[in-house]
Amino acid sequence: MENMSPESLLRKAQALGDDIKEMESIDVLGAYYQAQAKIKTNRRKNMYNQLMRYAAFLTIPLFLSSLVLGYLYFSGTETDEKYAEVVTATGSVIRYELPDHSVVWLNAGSTLRYPTTFKKDNRLVELKGEAYFEVQADKDRPFYVNTPNGLSVYVYGTK
Repeated sequence: MENMSPESLLRKAQALGDDIKEMESIDVLGAYYQAQAKIKTNRRKNMYNQLMRYAAFLTIPLFLSSLVLGYLYFSGTETDEKYAEVVTATGSVIRYELPDHSVVWLNAGSTLRYPTTFKKDNRLVELKGEAYFEVQADKDRPFYVNTPNGLSVYVYGTK
């Protein structure tokens, strides 16, 4: 500082004075409160995000298990039906009456499988072998006979 001219010392002093004024104009307490508020907001956001992650983590398995249970429930309704089976011995012919009062004459060595309760919209039986049917008329519920070779016959009634 010994080599400095008085003018440069004066300029330096003025610059330092300006810096001090600028530093005094800074609201340190206000800045502190702003920083604290931002920290609290960030904490809330982080807590919210973490809560959403946990919710998603718990919701996904719950949703998937609901889908699986729904599928099992609705797909299982068809398999819950009870079926009856009539089998004729070799060398005999039998007359059998179905729950809808249709009559079946089952030839020797034949098998008839049917639900113990027919559905509201159809009457479905499965036949292996030979049979003669006298089907009760019901225009709202067709009578289906399915065979193992893929043949399917349906009628609304033969009487």
